[in-house]
Amino acid sequence: MTNGWTAERRAAQAERARTNRPFTKSTGPKSSDGKAKVARNALKTGLHAQPFRDEIREIRAFLRFNRQTVAEYLGDERRLAARRREEERKSKNKLKAQAREGHQAEHEHTAEQELENKLKGRHNLDGEPTAPRSNAE
Repeated sequence: MTNGWTAERRAAQAERARTNRPFTKSTGPKSSDGKAKVARNALKTGLHAQPFRDEIREIRAFLRFNRQTVAEYLGDERRLAARRREEERKSKNKLKAQAREGHQAEHEHTAEQELENKLKGRHNLDGEPTAPRSNAE
């Protein structure tokens, strides 16, 4: 009962509103000033005024465009980075394979030399090098 209306008075007023239905007879403002005033009914602050809403709409469209552009750029950059990583991986694998082949060839060459040295008597039976022989012998 803050505004002085009792429960009976509120019920009687509601009954009169249902009976008379004044809301069906309302046609809204007729003058252009009245229409302009009614158009601002939902306006709570200046940021909701039409010029601001148009500007905010433009800013949002600009931000949406920028997000799409950045996403496309990042997508391209990510694809390029992935391609670079793949090329680096391939080149590393190629270098490793070349190193393995070189090591195998070096090892084969060393084994061939050891065998040749043993056959020529440059190594003893344990595979240790012996002192070189002079041609005078």
